[in-house]
Amino acid sequence: MASNDDSFQLETGQSPSKVRSRPQSRGANHGTSGNTEADKSREEALRQELASVKKVNETIEGVLHSLEKAKANMKVSRRKVSKAAALTSVRRSTAQSVLRRNC
Repeated sequence: MASNDDSFQLETGQSPSKVRSRPQSRGANHGTSGNTEADKSREEALRQELASVKKVNETIEGVLHSLEKAKANMKVSRRKVSKAAALTSVRRSTAQSVLRRNC
């Protein structure tokens, strides 16, 4: 049967999201802060993954902000178009009234 150290391997190029965490050792040095190279590699891969996720989140937040601004601009445009349509309708009815009087 393989030991915990033998069963955990970090393959270069493997996505950190697919890496399983190593079970805690139950040996004499349980609770010590000694890190193996595999632990250090895993931590670095996780840090890189976290940085990547943070960048994606920032990008998504930027897109959401842009969409909110676009939504606000569309509301303003909709109001302006509605007012212009109402004004056009008033002018058209006024023009028709004038034409009827003059004919």
